[in-house]
Amino acid sequence: MSIHADSQRGRSGSGSIAAFAVASASLLGVSCGGGGGAGTGQTLPGVVLVDFLQAAQDNVPLNRTLEFRFSSAIDPNSVNPDSIQVRSGALFGAQVFGKFIVQDSTVYFEPKMPGLCDLSDGGFQPNVDYRVTLVGTPEEFAIRNLAGAPLQSTINALFHTRLITDPQLFEDHIPGLAPTVISTVPADGAYPQAPAAISAPVMVQQGNEVVITFSENLNPCTVNENTVLFYQYATGDPVLGFVPNADQTPSTPTTWGSGNSTTPPRRVRSTFTLAQDQLTTRLTLTPVFGEFPDNALLVVHVTNNVEDLGGIAMEPRSVSFVTENRSIQIRQKTFEFTTDFPIQPNVSTGDVNSTRSPGKVQGWLLFAGDGDNGASVVSLTGPTTVNGPVGCNSAGSQANDANPDDFDPTADVTLNTGATRNTCTNSTDGSKAVVFEYRSFRIRNGVTVRLVGVNAAIILVSGDISIEATGKLMVRGDGIGGNVQSNGLVGISANNTNTVAGGIGVAGGGDGGFANNSVSTAIYSQNGTAAIGSVDAYLSPGLGGPDPIRVGQGRGAVGQFLGAAYPPQRISPGGGAGGHAAIGGSGANTTGAANANATLMNTFVDGAGGSTTGDPTGRMRTAEAGSGGGGGGSEVWAQGITLNQTGGSGGAGGGFVDLTSSANITILGTIDASGGRGGQGGQYAAVQQFAYYGGGGGGGGGGSGGGIRILSPKNVTLGATTVLTTAGGVGGQSGYYAAGGITQNPGGNGGVGRIAIEDGDSVISGIAGATLIPAEGSPAGFYRGAFDATRFQGGGLQPFVITNVIDTGPTSPTFIAPDQTYAGTPVPAPGVPRVDFLAGIPLVASRGVGKTGILIEIQGFAALPDGTASSVGSGWRAIGYFKDSGAETFPTWSAGLPPPADVPTPADSAGTGFAAIDGKQFVQFRITFYLKSGVGPSDPGPYLDRWDFYYSYNQ
Repeated sequence: MSIHADSQRGRSGSGSIAAFAVASASLLGVSCGGGGGAGTGQTLPGVVLVDFLQAAQDNVPLNRTLEFRFSSAIDPNSVNPDSIQVRSGALFGAQVFGKFIVQDSTVYFEPKMPGLCDLSDGGFQPNVDYRVTLVGTPEEFAIRNLAGAPLQSTINALFHTRLITDPQLFEDHIPGLAPTVISTVPADGAYPQAPAAISAPVMVQQGNEVVITFSENLNPCTVNENTVLFYQYATGDPVLGFVPNADQTPSTPTTWGSGNSTTPPRRVRSTFTLAQDQLTTRLTLTPVFGEFPDNALLVVHVTNNVEDLGGIAMEPRSVSFVTENRSIQIRQKTFEFTTDFPIQPNVSTGDVNSTRSPGKVQGWLLFAGDGDNGASVVSLTGPTTVNGPVGCNSAGSQANDANPDDFDPTADVTLNTGATRNTCTNSTDGSKAVVFEYRSFRIRNGVTVRLVGVNAAIILVSGDISIEATGKLMVRGDGIGGNVQSNGLVGISANNTNTVAGGIGVAGGGDGGFANNSVSTAIYSQNGTAAIGSVDAYLSPGLGGPDPIRVGQGRGAVGQFLGAAYPPQRISPGGGAGGHAAIGGSGANTTGAANANATLMNTFVDGAGGSTTGDPTGRMRTAEAGSGGGGGGSEVWAQGITLNQTGGSGGAGGGFVDLTSSANITILGTIDASGGRGGQGGQYAAVQQFAYYGGGGGGGGGGSGGGIRILSPKNVTLGATTVLTTAGGVGGQSGYYAAGGITQNPGGNGGVGRIAIEDGDSVISGIAGATLIPAEGSPAGFYRGAFDATRFQGGGLQPFVITNVIDTGPTSPTFIAPDQTYAGTPVPAPGVPRVDFLAGIPLVASRGVGKTGILIEIQGFAALPDGTASSVGSGWRAIGYFKDSGAETFPTWSAGLPPPADVPTPADSAGTGFAAIDGKQFVQFRITFYLKSGVGPSDPGPYLDRWDFYYSYNQ
């Protein structure tokens, strides 16, 4: 009597490894005791385990059948995974899959045979300890004999499988013999038409899979599409199909009388499923398309590269059959946008079956970028000239490279914002700031990231942003590692014409004004440069010079007086500081005793500080950096006496950086966008007799602080180690003599810049312990609020999804234009309404009634002989688009021509319609969503919820 019961997950056993070893040893003691006790000679009631053949073995093959011998015939109904537990794992909790066979007093356990090369689907695994628990009295599910008596007690035993490198990892199913093909379905020479009724052929359903039965178990690593070849060799007559003749049962399987050769043969792409046990071994080939090609001569070659478990090669065998010559077929492929719509996540920016778009393809605002910065992680990715205006100059942006970028340097690095001013409008805040895009952004402890270049920077991050406690983001030149210096330089003493360069601004910060000691009355020190985000106020060019005389918003003016007394001289007030959130300080303009009648050289005020500039609300809706301070006035003598002292040059303004994330932002380190300090004026102490004439060169004005903008719809976290500073630079001191008591003329201090922080609830964790300049509660310069997506001026308004290349199945399909008429059409059947899409354009994201919300494009790829897709596609072709009808779930569908006129045609578009796609077995889709300006990050965009995709074929 026997029973086969599939093993399944049962109850877990218990006990220690030591106990298992003792149980195994005692088990060996009872193996020769028949029905009696272990060495006592006494008869015991119930069932006794006489022997477990594999107990304590340490080299069990993976296909070895476990054998248990009992003292009496076993009831098959008592044998199951609960009564005989075969388990593995650290605590022996994982059930081994297989089946039980009961034959009288012997029970066999056949482990599941692997069908995969990695053996993962097999019951036993290499080099693993297994425990067998045979459950006895008093358990209810104990092993019992035919009389109902239970196994006397529960018994545990251990064994171990062979190493994966063991050449006898498996034992040969039939030792010494080569495996052979026993049978196939369809049979060799199968023909779907009755030979006697050619004029009225009778179609015979053959199924859509090939099943090959072998004589013995096979090594699964030797069974694949390279060892079992499934190819189409010919196509039959378009009307009659394959007509039987002398070659109907061909001696050469790759030919069939009336067939038209397919040159070269074309692989029938299929999935391979190998299922085997001790009784049977079957390989099933299922076409990926789900059915065989029509009117085709198909041949399966089983090569001698297939081997059995003993390593013996297969006897080669070829099997051929032909398929039905059906009329044109129409296939409907329904995309539910779950697992059957594979996308390319590295290039797609829309959602597919996400937590916020379950079962949908949908566009959402990409305010934090697409995570792809291009080939160089340290070079900007936008804006491009596409963003306009016409003829604008991009600062050198790079294209995406379809690889998301995680910014996580292990050493100091610079981010280059460009050497020339960008004049293209970015699509994030509408300013001229350049853009970097990353999937994640991290500055580790001890790492400094420096912004260089002349443009303000926006860093968009689709994931988390983290600056660790000793990490730094420098938005000002610090002169380290070859980087520019934002501080003004010290003036010099010389009788020649000398210019002292001002501090250099980065990330949109204005440069400091230079200082000049030319004896010519036409050349004076320079004003500081206005920053990005400020507005220059131009006065009369006046005395001119290399920089027009400008004061006003954000710029510190030069300091320069002309002394009217003899000897004629210019004396040296300090330079004015740059202004931003606060007014820049004015330079001091005191004079020596001999210069009481000194007069202004022009109508402007020497040494005036820059005024406030930028967003009066403090939110910095567009980029705002700090302006440079003016150069200090120089003391210049006209007599040729070597007493000229150049003023100190002005400090540069701090730059601007925006950190925007769609996830969380944690800043425990430093972001420094402070202004540069002004340089000290030159001094000359050698000629004491002229000490009373002046105070040496004037100090340069300090640059104003820049801008730091931090935005997230989730959480922003600061801490005790956090430093966010946009402090203004300190004005430089004037030069002075060692004697004479001359009053100094320092430059003005730079005005403070701005910090704006927004997150989901405006509650910034850890802000109380952080160092912020300006601090919360300051009269000017600090803003904290809830995240406001309306600040974004168009960034991420065209999210899109690109799929992988999808196999439609037939070798030469003809695609049917999508329909959304809600009326009868001839496809799929006359009178059946066609509603191919479930789509919607929510009001909150709509660009307006009659405006395009979704564009669908397709490109095709021909099939190669090996069944894979060509690498050369047809180019993207628009096949239709949805416009808002005023009702969310009933948008208006337009198929084919012309393309939508209210949205830009994609730069890589190759036209419209299916004309270049028909006949291509492989296709790829691109779906673009268009959102209105001002849509929020949580506002749902247009979507597709289902798509019935139709095509016809007669392959």
